[in-house]
Amino acid sequence: MLKGLLSGNGGVDFDRLTKSKTAEDLFARAKDESAAGALTILQQLSAKPNAEDQPQADTKRRLLADMMLNMARKQQAEEGKDNENIASLVLSMVPFGYADAAAGALKASPPLSEASQEMFRSRLISCLNHILSARLDPEFTILERVVEEVKTTDATSKTGLRTKADQEIVDNLEKAHKTLKALKKLETKQKDSKKAPLRAFKALYALSILLVYNGEADVVPVLEDLELCYQAWKKSEDASVMLVEILLSFISKPSAVYRKIAQQVFEAFSSQLDAEGLQSMLDILDKSENLSGQQELFEQADDAEEDGESGSDEDASDVEMIDGEDDSDVEVDSDVEVVEGAESDASGDDSDEEVDAEDADLEDFENKLALALKTQKPTEDDSDFDESDMDDDQMMALEGHLTTIFTERKKNTSNKKKDNKDAKENIVNFKNRVLDLLTIFAKQEHSNKLTLDLVLPMITLIRTTTSKQISDKAFGLLQQFFGACNKTKQFPEADEASEVLALLHSVHDEIRANASKLHSNACSRSSLFLAKILVNLDPKHYSDVADCYSNLQKEWYADPKSQIQPSVFTEWTSWSITTKKHNN
Repeated sequence: MLKGLLSGNGGVDFDRLTKSKTAEDLFARAKDESAAGALTILQQLSAKPNAEDQPQADTKRRLLADMMLNMARKQQAEEGKDNENIASLVLSMVPFGYADAAAGALKASPPLSEASQEMFRSRLISCLNHILSARLDPEFTILERVVEEVKTTDATSKTGLRTKADQEIVDNLEKAHKTLKALKKLETKQKDSKKAPLRAFKALYALSILLVYNGEADVVPVLEDLELCYQAWKKSEDASVMLVEILLSFISKPSAVYRKIAQQVFEAFSSQLDAEGLQSMLDILDKSENLSGQQELFEQADDAEEDGESGSDEDASDVEMIDGEDDSDVEVDSDVEVVEGAESDASGDDSDEEVDAEDADLEDFENKLALALKTQKPTEDDSDFDESDMDDDQMMALEGHLTTIFTERKKNTSNKKKDNKDAKENIVNFKNRVLDLLTIFAKQEHSNKLTLDLVLPMITLIRTTTSKQISDKAFGLLQQFFGACNKTKQFPEADEASEVLALLHSVHDEIRANASKLHSNACSRSSLFLAKILVNLDPKHYSDVADCYSNLQKEWYADPKSQIQPSVFTEWTSWSITTKKHNN
């Protein structure tokens, strides 16, 4: 049926022409031998799409590659964990993406264009992303097989990566392939309980190698860092921070497959995360969600640092640009700027720097205008200054110059707004992905005492972020953390009760802040969670917690303008009643 629909008198665009899902549904029904036969049809048609010219061939091949991707997705949904069919699908794309234009033994006609090969590589990555998302390849076997197939295909290609790449890239690839092979051999010798870290390294190596073959040269330094990290891990040295940096570099990239690999690798390594590695992730959440934050985070501020105060001027303009979009953004960003200024004993200079920046822009504009008009800017001594008179012809001649000057000024203002908006989106996206990793850590390692270090940063983030999505995700992290502890009855054990009590005081300081109901809710739940830990350590600590709440309630009652939510106290009372009944 598929052969009749897609070839001969049929066409690969049958579903699109008929506005149906006939072929798609047939591919979904294909199982076992039928699936292999359907895949063969797709391969044959991709090699020889019966096209009149190259553009038509590109179009048909794109449709066929989409069918392969949909077939992988549909079969996964219906066949559960029957991974061999999906592995075959992914592997079938390799010749079209990495062989010569004639696709090797498939003898593609017409030859594949560079655009088609890139498209097949993209669909292959999409298939891998789907496999990882559905957790169909927990041992990363399919990913490993794809890399081996790509290596073999590229080695016989006269137009592949090895033909075009410089020696440094080829050397790094060879070393990475050897390490991947060694990891595979080492994995077979280890007990199941010790295989997780090896599989994690295997996944990082395999994906990095594949992306190098895809032409992403910026992955080569990642391979070098990965090798250092792996060697340190083999010697039982602390590789936590280095590994976190590698994972952060993965999640900073737009591709979803990077994120999936990073998350699954982080799961395998979360038990080995130390305080320094955790702090490197929390530092990202503390960055300003504007242009200056992006420059600091992605190391784009070299020019600003060389210019001394120019970075501060840019920060000030960032706040001004956000002002036009959302008043709440200004409040948060202004707080950040004041804190940064206070650290350098220059907290009062922000407004002056902003004025200086505006004055500099205005002066530049006036200079250009004066040059166009062939006039001189007035000074304090030029009390009788007057612009030279011009006739109509002279004014008409100047019109083009003036239009250019005003257009350029308007464009510069618009570019600053766009740059700041883009920077904010980049920072928010990156913070979202970091929170995904931290959520994994909070759930898997909820009894680890390091998880207590998450509480205050999450509360602070909810209060300071300009993104509702970020605040909701930070709150969700706390909910999942507390829920995991309550469900398993396993709580993080601090070395000293005084540490938990100090953290409780910090949480109550956050309760006093003028913030949202979500923030107040997060503070209240965190406070009760810490109270539970203290009482579990020793019931006598209840009085310490009660004193904290008593002081807070006295402040709330005495101050008519207090921002403390009354629900904080009702929740504390309810928790106390429930705890007392349970203990008695």
